[in-house]
Amino acid sequence: MFKKPTSDKVDKPTIWLEIYNRWEDQINFIKIKIITILRIYPRIIFAFMVTSILISIVCFFYLYKSPKDNHELSSAPLLGSVTSSIGSIASSAGALKELLALQSIIENIVSKDSLTHQDSIMVLHVFERMQKIENSMKKPKISDTVLNQ
Repeated sequence: MFKKPTSDKVDKPTIWLEIYNRWEDQINFIKIKIITILRIYPRIIFAFMVTSILISIVCFFYLYKSPKDNHELSSAPLLGSVTSSIGSIASSAGALKELLALQSIIENIVSKDSLTHQDSIMVLHVFERMQKIENSMKKPKISDTVLNQ
């Protein structure tokens, strides 16, 4: 079903094969030495590896990290303003939802034939809550110290 890919290239040895052929004696000598050391001292090598991993973990979690430079990206103030704008949109949406719920309460009370003392108290609480929402939605004035910075 599938054809075996063929190539017209002449099989040239790779660079790694050339390096291995040139340094074959030295590479085999190093291999034999490493294998011999690994077979003679396996516990010491294992303890060294575990110790180095533990030291790395301790250094990662407990060593003092130097504070970064105070150079902020130029988009940082823009990102802060976008974040605050999104937050204000979300708070406005929440306030609008609450105002609509308060409006439906007032409409239910007004649609009644006769009003009771509890209805009057409920209307008073609804108007107080509307006043609190209005006060929280007003933007505070920006002081001169903020503008001069």
